[in-house]
Order: sequence, then structure tokens, then C-alpha cells
Amino acid sequence: MKKVLTLLFASTLLVGCGHDSHSSKEDKSKHESSKKEDSQSKEESKSKGSEDKDKEYDTSEHETYKKKPSGTFKGDKLETKDYIVTIKDKEIIHDKDKDRDVVAFKFEVKNKSGKSNLNASFAWIESFNILQDSKDTENKLSPSYISFRDGKYAEWDKHQRDNIKKGGTAKGIETYELQGKDDVFIVGKDNNNYDKDLGRTKVKLKDLHKSSFSPREELEKSIDKELEKEDEIQDKKDHHKSQKKDDDDKDKAVTDA
Repeated sequence: MKKVLTLLFASTLLVGCGHDSHSSKEDKSKHESSKKEDSQSKEESKSKGSEDKDKEYDTSEHETYKKKPSGTFKGDKLETKDYIVTIKDKEIIHDKDKDRDVVAFKFEVKNKSGKSNLNASFAWIESFNILQDSKDTENKLSPSYISFRDGKYAEWDKHQRDNIKKGGTAKGIETYELQGKDDVFIVGKDNNNYDKDLGRTKVKLKDLHKSSFSPREELEKSIDKELEKEDEIQDKKDHHKSQKKDDDDKDKAVTDA
């Protein structure tokens, strides 16, 4: 009887082990299947992401991604999806107040897309670098501030910092202090690829018109004009009062008579 019980117990253990082994194999199979599905899902996601990237990027022959240019620059016109900058004139201005020569660019900006907070000054700075040639280097010129609020350049400065409506156009003027007499280059920025540019235009300084300008003198002239206007207005008021007094005196004389 003892042998029978022992055999029965051993048989039960074998069945249990067999069941556990079978369950373990099933679990392992399910796990491997799940891993395979996850791997396939990741590959599909990666492939889709790559396809989306290809829509936004150009692929070079070296299989490196490069963004498309932010716009075009030909002649005196730079165009992006949001705005157009057209350079209307270039000249050299001698700043009498600081005894320096600057190269000045007069331009217009059109808002194509209705981009918010777009003004002429912002569009220019976003669009161009100004370089000056020298024996060993190309020097990047920094913008130099000159107040053009008064005087002959006032029309170019008046709305330069005002936001431009969709389809609207505003004028602007920007100046850069020269570092010598060598020629200047207008370089169109590619804001999608900072190691490249949209093109460049050479400006021969000897061909540019030259003029002198003093912001201080123009401000004084403007103040004098305003004072003259105020004097004229006051003279008219005084004349009106004097005329009224004479009329009143005449009326009184007639009444007394």
C-alpha cells in the first residue's frame, strides 16, 4: 500500500511539472510574440517619422538632412513666405555730429502673409547682414543708429517701427558705419540654414551718392519751425483781439453819438 501511494504521489508531481513546463513555454512564446509586435510597431513609427521628415527636408547626396532655404534674394529684392524686402536706394551719409561715414539703405517691406508684429526694421534685420571687404577678412558691419525723425530722410523713418497690415507696405532706412573705403556686400540671410546665405549683392562705394547730415541741426530746425508756427498762431490771435476791440470801440462811438 505504501508503494502504491508513493507511485501516485510521484505521478502527480510529474503531471504538475509537465503542466508548469507547458505553461512556461506558452508564456515565453507570448512574450516573444509581444516583443516582436513592439519592435514592428517601433519600426513602422520610425519609418513614418522618416517619411514626414523627408517632406520638410531635402536629402543631399551624402544622406544628411538640410532644411529648404527660407526665401530668395536676387538683385535688390529678398522674398520669404511672409514678406518682401525691396531695396530702393543706397548712399553714403557723413554723420556730422559724430564725424563718421555710414552706408545707408532705403527700403520698403510688404507683409504678404499677415504675419503679426512685422515692421520694416524687424524685417530688415531678419533678412540681411552687411559685410565690408578688406585685405585679409570680410568684416561684418554693425547697425549704427542715426535719428532721422527730422529732415530729408524723415519719410523713410516715420513708419519704420509700426506694424504692417496684411498686403500693406512700409518704408525703412538702416545705416552701417564704414570701416574703410573697400566695397560692401549685402548678404541675404537663410534663416533655416545659418551656415549658408540666400545670395549676395556687391555695392561699389565709389558709385554711391554722398551727402552730409546732422540730426542735431535738423532737430534745431524742426524746433524753430514749431516756434514760428506758434508765433504765427499767437499773432493771429492778437490781431483778432485787436480787430474786435476796434470794432467794439466803433460801435460804442456810434451809440454815444
